[in-house]
Amino acid sequence: MISKEMSTLLKRFCQAELTEKELYKELLAACFHCSEEIRPDIFPNPAAPPWTWREFYVWALGEELRQLLLQKKLSPKSNLLYEFVDTIIRDKRFGHGRQSFFMLLPKLKRYDFEFLKASLSDHDVVGHVVYALRRLKEYRLAPIVAEMVKSPDYVWNRKEARRYIERATQATEQAGA
Repeated sequence: MISKEMSTLLKRFCQAELTEKELYKELLAACFHCSEEIRPDIFPNPAAPPWTWREFYVWALGEELRQLLLQKKLSPKSNLLYEFVDTIIRDKRFGHGRQSFFMLLPKLKRYDFEFLKASLSDHDVVGHVVYALRRLKEYRLAPIVAEMVKSPDYVWNRKEARRYIERATQATEQAGA
């Protein structure tokens, strides 16, 4: 569930009342308008840190953009969309909210390898970075990701690391055959 402000902006864009450039400029401002207060958790997980309202709304916005891509209301080839996604994933003030934006990278088929490599040490997004690397078929980081399989980190991150290593192994075997 995105904020009312974000929802209004997306509706205006879909109705051709905003250009794509205006949309991303206004959405970025809307992201910063979101509260940094801790969001009450409906299903508290003691192993997971609490999220702020900003993180929650930014995460939901990434999911909304994914839906617009699937509905072909946004083009994955758009430089403006890529720049917006890149801005969000690089700004640590968005914390966990960046996760859904990392998951957009494979749909855009563009990425900064060095940034993704560095992001493997960012605890807020590490599993989602591995997801993006796997979907992008970018297997050069297999030695680093292999260490994550043994990590006491979140189960989802370990599963994503296992999937990545399986695909990396398959790709290596096919290349050698």
